[in-house]
Amino acid sequence: SGDPAMHVRIAAVEAIAMINGNGAADLLLPYVEHDAADLAAAALRALGRIADRRAGAALTGALRSPDPVRRLAAVTGLRMWGTHDGIEALAWTAAADAEDSVAVAAVEALGSIAARARDVESTNSDDGAHAVSALISLTADPRRRERAVTALSRLSDARVTDVAAGLAHAHVEVRRATIDVLARMRHPNASAALRAALDDREAAVREAAIT
Repeated sequence: SGDPAMHVRIAAVEAIAMINGNGAADLLLPYVEHDAADLAAAALRALGRIADRRAGAALTGALRSPDPVRRLAAVTGLRMWGTHDGIEALAWTAAADAEDSVAVAAVEALGSIAARARDVESTNSDDGAHAVSALISLTADPRRRERAVTALSRLSDARVTDVAAGLAHAHVEVRRATIDVLARMRHPNASAALRAALDDREAAVREAAIT
């Protein structure tokens, strides 16, 4: 929007998130359903910085909005938010959203959560493993496979064990994609994990591991 007043309101919404004080969620939540998509999107992105359960509920709810601008903003918010429920919502969006830009952003958000959690010992560590698992499952979808494989292959050696869990997946294509990820990681631990695939019951998977 070219409306100067709207720019000021958006800046104010962003400032509320940066301050993130008591009552921030109360100030932001009313804007989620605002008629102005740009203002609603700014509020959704801002809620990703707010440690309030209502913020998470608003973000996951916005993923079902008919407006792709709002859905994309919700993905951005959930990228910062993390949490088990947020990861589940991002995985659903990556697989189901009809707008390719939103689905791709969801895949990248999952990759960001997995990568962010790898470096610190915190309550987010389980969120990182859950994000890895979600990305592995997405490799079953041919539309999202390459994006998911790329996101997984960028993870550090600390995530090799989580990635290698994909070698036990029921879906053959997921196991083959996991082999691709481990090969791209180019780390001794990833190479060692590939040995498990040499005994896979499917010849195509064994061949991929040998290659």
